[in-house]
Amino acid sequence: MPTKSIMKKTTRTTHKRQPKPKSQNELQFTPHPKVAEHYNFLIYHFMEWISSHLCDCSRTFKGDLTEMVVLAVIGQMAVRHNVNEAAKNYALDGEELSLSISRISELTSIPRETVRRKLLGMKKKGWLEQDEHSRWKLVMNGDESVVATDVKQLEKRSLTRMVNLVDAINNQITK
Repeated sequence: MPTKSIMKKTTRTTHKRQPKPKSQNELQFTPHPKVAEHYNFLIYHFMEWISSHLCDCSRTFKGDLTEMVVLAVIGQMAVRHNVNEAAKNYALDGEELSLSISRISELTSIPRETVRRKLLGMKKKGWLEQDEHSRWKLVMNGDESVVATDVKQLEKRSLTRMVNLVDAINNQITK
């Protein structure tokens, strides 16, 4: 018998298992001409952005990037819900705003026991809670999650870095 979420129409996207790596010949692709033309520039700026972002996250999460990844996967559900609401798409139900330990483990390739420990630690911080089905979701304070309030400065720095990256790329490609 189909589950409730399958029977109603939603814009839900599912995360599928990654296919096995392909051979070197199958990995060959032809990049967009602008990407090929500016490849070194793009890679440099992307690497600068990602390394700065990860270092900032590491400082904010006191070196625990595993906790950050688990939190990011759960947070993505709430952000996707807000995007769907703003776009007037079908609203996600509560089940789709929360994730099980097994699902988080599957998405992140982090062992379930490690995911469980991280979730319990974030529950103690007041960032996460479990729903009636033992799935995990963000604790909300009005329209904002408690964790968003706690990491507000990281969010501001991240958005500034992202805008700088986009500006650098746009300036280079439109030359």
